[in-house]
Amino acid sequence: SSTLTLLPDLYRFYAPGWRIEAQTISKSKIQVLTLGNYLPTSIYGTSSVTSLRIYLCTLSELLTLLNYTSMLKYIKIDMCSDYDMKSDISKICAVHLKQLHLNYSSTSFERFELLLKCVPNLKIFSICDDNADNMIDADRWQHLIKFSLPLLRIFNFSFSCHYSESYDKILIKLSPFQTDFWHQHNWYINYVIDDGRASVYTVPYTPTHYTLTSTMKKYNSSSINDLNEFDNVKYLSLFPNAITDDSSWYFRNVQSLSLASSRYPRDRRDEDDEYELKIEHLKKMVNLSNITELEITKRCVIKSELLFEILKQMPNISSLILKKQITCSFYTHHELCELLSKKIKILDFTYPSWEHYIVIQDLDWFCKTFSNVEELQCDIDNVDDVLLILTKCSKLSKIKIKCVTKRIYTWFQNNALTSNVYINYEPKYFESNDNTPYNSD
Repeated sequence: SSTLTLLPDLYRFYAPGWRIEAQTISKSKIQVLTLGNYLPTSIYGTSSVTSLRIYLCTLSELLTLLNYTSMLKYIKIDMCSDYDMKSDISKICAVHLKQLHLNYSSTSFERFELLLKCVPNLKIFSICDDNADNMIDADRWQHLIKFSLPLLRIFNFSFSCHYSESYDKILIKLSPFQTDFWHQHNWYINYVIDDGRASVYTVPYTPTHYTLTSTMKKYNSSSINDLNEFDNVKYLSLFPNAITDDSSWYFRNVQSLSLASSRYPRDRRDEDDEYELKIEHLKKMVNLSNITELEITKRCVIKSELLFEILKQMPNISSLILKKQITCSFYTHHELCELLSKKIKILDFTYPSWEHYIVIQDLDWFCKTFSNVEELQCDIDNVDDVLLILTKCSKLSKIKIKCVTKRIYTWFQNNALTSNVYINYEPKYFESNDNTPYNSD
């Protein structure tokens, strides 16, 4: 607060963890404000604020904001819930608010209607909800927009939910999102059904994360070219058996690609089966030239030859995440080793669960292959191993160690500060007993 008094002409203020007195802000000229949580003393009387971002806020708190910050034109909330709904909305009318963005909402439609009726001049609205059973109602949205949001021009949404109805019934529920009302507003909507889960979204798809499985079926709006449908997706989790020659999915701007595997153990195939993944099919679905990070998940079956071919198609790759043990074929594939040594600057070689850990089986090979790594995460069960890594991987600037025994953890407590490399260490063991190495077989 004292700092703000010294900056009377400050226009923009980023304060995600601060509690600032309302009187301090009300005396300032701040118009763009970012907060971590809703803090009543930070908001009341802040009439100068026109643009506000809050990471966590309830619907009741949002309504209070609208009541006390009458000049707001823009609001963005990362997480919004309808917990503890108490606000009296009878006198709230935020006539200046033009943009409202809710990155993740868990609000019922009934309470959401109350909010939107308070912002009659809203022009841009976006919302995402992963548990949106009662939000997936095209007729109800149409009525709300027609009578409460007459000026709305841009409407971006992504709703998904689990369903127990029959396939035909869920199709009937989703199909009204592709009627003339939506097309007349230039809002084109696709929907996807996947083994008990349904999603419906405006095109282009707004979230930055996407998971594609082989069982997903997409229903496109017939009025648009979907080439840019997933241009906002930066993080893609792709099941190899979803990679086909005739896929209707295309991801142009992916930066992080995760090759996943079956979600259910009963669906796993033999270790020698590569899901028939073909690099030419992958290239038809994903623009590999923008990818900087590749993840191989613990159940993904991929041979060294295929990994080499994939990495060759990624000119900007610099980060590799391995969540499974390296197989023997990796050690003898010299071209792959050379490529890894040349390209990989960031490596995560840790097992994803706390019950097991990955042993670096050939430490000399590991240090040679990843000699240019600058940031490393790994499981460690032996102090000598980390000392060798620190010695041979001379470009390391940061290493994150998951200690699988209490003895290793204690050693780092006593010695981590003596290294020239920044060492971040954390325990990976149970109180009663130490963990066991993961056996990929």
